[in-house]
Amino acid sequence: MLISHPPMVLFPEHAEGRSRGFTIVELIAAMVVLGILAVTAVTKITLNQKDLDAVSRVMRSNIQFAQELAMTQGSTFGFHVRSATEYEIFEGSPGSPAINPQDNRPFVVSISPVQFVGTPADIPFLRTGRPDIGLDSVITLAGGGSSRIITVQQETGFTTLAVGP
Repeated sequence: MLISHPPMVLFPEHAEGRSRGFTIVELIAAMVVLGILAVTAVTKITLNQKDLDAVSRVMRSNIQFAQELAMTQGSTFGFHVRSATEYEIFEGSPGSPAINPQDNRPFVVSISPVQFVGTPADIPFLRTGRPDIGLDSVITLAGGGSSRIITVQQETGFTTLAVGP
């Protein structure tokens, strides 16, 4: 007489056609995908904030340079926003870019991917170095989910750089 035994099943949860969880391969694959997404997001945010920091520092320096040019050249120099991502250091009046001494080309600067928030007023500096503005001038820059604020004081032209809200 033959005795038949039921087949031996190593993983009984699969024998019934249902699964109780994820395999280790599926978990590792999901972790790898999430890791790649996280690194991409953090890198993008970090690069945009570094761009914002660099652009705001260079812009502040260029505004101070316009003031220095006005005092040393005895003429009006200033800061003028040309578009949401471009500004110029002008000589005489806005729309007449000064010549950049580094490359002897018009002093026009692109700040992309950073952008101006609103349109800041022109900041002309008189030959004494005093800005010809009625109130403190505020320039707000945004990029990477952050903002930076450059303020030019009305009386002295002193510039400050601060992290925005």
